[in-house]
Amino acid sequence: RGRVTRRPLRGRLLAGVERTAGLGFLTLALSRRWHYAWVVMAGAMVILAVSAGVRWSFGILVYPLHEQFGWSVGAISFAYFLMFISAVPLVLMAGWLTDNFGLRLVMPVGVVLLTLGMLLTASVTQLWQFYLFYGVLVGGINMTFTALLSATVTRWFHRRVGLAVGLVFASTGLGPLVLAPLFGWLIPSVGWRPTFLLIGIPGGLLMLVAALLLRSHPGALVTVAYGGYTGYWRHWSRRSAAPSVTLRMVQGDRTFWFLIAIHFLGCVGHSVLIAHLVPLALLKGVPGLVAAGLISAVSGASIASRFGIPILTERWGGRATLTLAFLVQSVAILMYLGAESVFLLYLVSILFGLGLGGEMSGFPIMNRRYYGTAAPLNSIHAWEWSGGLVGMALGGWLGGVLFDLSGSYTWSIWMAALGGLAALPFILSLPRWGAQQPIVTPTEKAEPVPSS
Repeated sequence: RGRVTRRPLRGRLLAGVERTAGLGFLTLALSRRWHYAWVVMAGAMVILAVSAGVRWSFGILVYPLHEQFGWSVGAISFAYFLMFISAVPLVLMAGWLTDNFGLRLVMPVGVVLLTLGMLLTASVTQLWQFYLFYGVLVGGINMTFTALLSATVTRWFHRRVGLAVGLVFASTGLGPLVLAPLFGWLIPSVGWRPTFLLIGIPGGLLMLVAALLLRSHPGALVTVAYGGYTGYWRHWSRRSAAPSVTLRMVQGDRTFWFLIAIHFLGCVGHSVLIAHLVPLALLKGVPGLVAAGLISAVSGASIASRFGIPILTERWGGRATLTLAFLVQSVAILMYLGAESVFLLYLVSILFGLGLGGEMSGFPIMNRRYYGTAAPLNSIHAWEWSGGLVGMALGGWLGGVLFDLSGSYTWSIWMAALGGLAALPFILSLPRWGAQQPIVTPTEKAEPVPSS
C-alpha cells in the first residue's frame, strides 16, 4: 500500500496559513478556472507594483527629512545607497533559497519583513534608524522581489514569455504612477510618519495575500507551463534524470559578466534622477506637488517600454533593444540640464522614463534564451540584479555627494549620462540572436516522458 510520508514542517506551516486565510480553496479554484501561470503573473504584478511605488517615493522624503531633522542631502542620500548595496547579499541569498526551497517560502517572509520596515520607519528619530529601517529593511528587501518574480514568471510560460514578462515589469511602473502622487499629497497633509502607516499596513496585507498564491514552477501544481507540452514540468520534478545547468557553468561564459556590467552602468545612469529628480525640480522653482508628479511622469512613461521591450527582445534580440534604451536614457538625462520650465521637465521626464523602462526589462528573456530553462534562472538573474543594485547605490549616493560639493546637480547629471553611454561596448559584444540553442546546456537529456 506504500509508505505515508509527512510533509516538511515549512510545508505544513504554509498550508496552515493558507487554510486560515482561505487561500488553499482560492488556489484550487483559480487553477481550475484559468491556467495558473496567469495567477502567478498577477500575484507578481501586485507585489511589484506596491513595493516599487514605495521605493520610488524616496525623493519625496528628502526635503521633509532635511527640514525636520537638519540632515544634509548627502546624508539622506546615503540611505538610498544602503537601500541598494544591502540588497546585494540579500538578492544572492534569496536567489539561492528560491532555487532550492521555492518561492512559496521565500516571498511571504520577504513581504512581512518589508512591511515591518515601513512601520518602523514611521518611528524614526535618528539618522541611523532611517538607514536601518528604510534603507535596509524597506529598500534592501524590496530589491529582491523584481529579481525573483521576473525569473519565476519565465518558468510558467512556454509561449507568450515576452508578454508575461512585459506585464510584470510594467507593474513596477504602475506602482509609482499611483503611489508617488499619493505620497506627495499625504506627506504635506498628515505628515510623513502617518503616511508610512497609511500605506504600509494595507499595502503589506495586499502583498502577503499575493505572495501566498505564488508557486515557483508548474511542477509544484503538477501541470505544464502555459503553451507547454506534456512532461514539460518534469524538469522541475525531483524524479527528473536531467542534470541542471549549474551556476558555475554559467559563470564561465563571458556573456554572464557582460550582462552584469551592462546592468551596473545603466543603473548608475538612471539612479541619479530617480533619487534626485524631485529636489532638482524644486531647485528650478517647481512647486512640491508638481515636482512629485515628475516621478509619476517617469514611471508612467516607463510602463510602455517595460511592457514593450521584452516582446521586442524576444523577436529582435538583446543587442538592438538595449542599445536603443541606453541611447534614449542618456540623451534624456543630458536634456535635464536645459529644462527649466515645468512643461520641458515633464517632456524630458517622459523621454527618460521610456529609456529607463527598456534598460532592465529584457534581461529575463535574454537569460532564458542564452542559458535555457535548465539553468538556475533565479540565481542568474540575482547576480545580474546585484550588478544593477551596486550601480543604483553608487549613482543615487554620488548624486547627493556631488550636489553637496558643487551646490548644483550639473556634475551629477554628467556622471549619469556618461555611465549609460559606457555600457554600449558591452551591449554590442553580446551574442547575436540567431541561434536557438542556449550558450550553456546540460550534458545529458531527460528521460522521455510518455504522453498519456
